[in-house]
Amino acid sequence: MWKINPGANPAEHHVLLIDDTWTTGGNAQSAAVALRSAGASAVTILTLARWLDRSRELVPEFIMGRLAHRNLDLFHCPALTSGCPQPREASR
Repeated sequence: MWKINPGANPAEHHVLLIDDTWTTGGNAQSAAVALRSAGASAVTILTLARWLDRSRELVPEFIMGRLAHRNLDLFHCPALTSGCPQPREASR
């Protein structure tokens, strides 16, 4: 699905791939395979995410309407063997 721009040359470079969504990991993995196939020596994937606070207005509705049908466990952390740590309150 992913192709490397003909002007880019990842050969023998360690590439940082930044993804804004991690649901199944399929897009990031496909892009990493394309980069490795183009010669990248290594690919590191960094996913940026936002915590959904269920106590905020409309968030439970969003979860049920948009995420629940995807068999998605919001409390499973792919980086840890246990649940995701609770986010700290942002200073304002």
